[in-house]
Amino acid sequence: MSEARGQQDAPLPRGRSQGRLEETRLNLLPTLGPQSVSIVLTNACNLRCLTCWSYSPLRKELPMAEWRRKRLGRELLGPLFAELAGLGTERVIFTGGGDPLAHPECLEVFADAKSAGLKVTLISNLTLVRDRVRFLALGLNTILANFSCADPETYVAFHPGRSAADFHVLIALLRQVVAAGTQLKLVFVVCAVNCHVLAKALTLAKALGASVQFKLMSATDETQSLVLSEPQRSALVAQRPELEAIGASANLDAFYTELSGSAPDRFPIDEVGCFAGHWYARVDGDANVRFCCNPSSELTLGNLNAASFTELWRSQAWHALRTRLRSGDFLPGCERCGKFDLNLKVKKQLEK
Repeated sequence: MSEARGQQDAPLPRGRSQGRLEETRLNLLPTLGPQSVSIVLTNACNLRCLTCWSYSPLRKELPMAEWRRKRLGRELLGPLFAELAGLGTERVIFTGGGDPLAHPECLEVFADAKSAGLKVTLISNLTLVRDRVRFLALGLNTILANFSCADPETYVAFHPGRSAADFHVLIALLRQVVAAGTQLKLVFVVCAVNCHVLAKALTLAKALGASVQFKLMSATDETQSLVLSEPQRSALVAQRPELEAIGASANLDAFYTELSGSAPDRFPIDEVGCFAGHWYARVDGDANVRFCCNPSSELTLGNLNAASFTELWRSQAWHALRTRLRSGDFLPGCERCGKFDLNLKVKKQLEK
């Protein structure tokens, strides 16, 4: 599972989202589908980003080859897109696993989703874009570029095996993405090797016409050395006025709420609460349907080869998880919630 799953959720639109909000408020069995569904097209990836759960060079060994070969086919995805559109889902988010662009039919899959009437978000390192003209012509709604840097030096540090020249190639592509009319967000996973360049990243994003999605890294035992030190966290807290003064679009409120946790690798999810069960779902590369991106086996609800998404979404098992998690009975991994931004946003809506 890629660290970059942590995308900035779109503002809550009116209409269907008002219905979801009421179903969330009352914890009802949902009539509407989730606002967004993350779909892992493939577990394959060409990079080894430092904080990645699957491919970090700090791992003692890579995931099993069988897992790395997993990918979803158009014969399963086409009916899923139609089903989601019928449920009132607004957006599909192609994520990792690995990198969606490593899927041999990724461009066709993106087009299929748009044809079904769904908005499309792509989370990618963008290094596998082969045909730029065709890629840009798809008119993807949003691209979340796996970035986590602000200059060639931090790009190379966070993406071992890449070069300074690769950074400049990426920047050129990002300019083309914005020029094509696609909303661009730079995903910045904050860790010990890049926490000193947040201001520089915001300045670059502002020049590009992009926003920044900051997220504290979610550490594993093998990547624990990358977690912010207490002095680094204190420095970031003190830097907030400087970052706000830059005037770039970013999720600073949510990021600084994450920073307020009891430790740099613990988010205050117990203070915010879990409401994602009415708003979000995930389909992994093996067609397993999951409550969220937390890898706990308790959050797998079933498989699309055995049941429809609707059956799973409206099942008593799924609703029991909604009830359990919103009550504060969390699972291991919830302390570094990958949907923290969404939960915070829904909490604020419920408090109005």
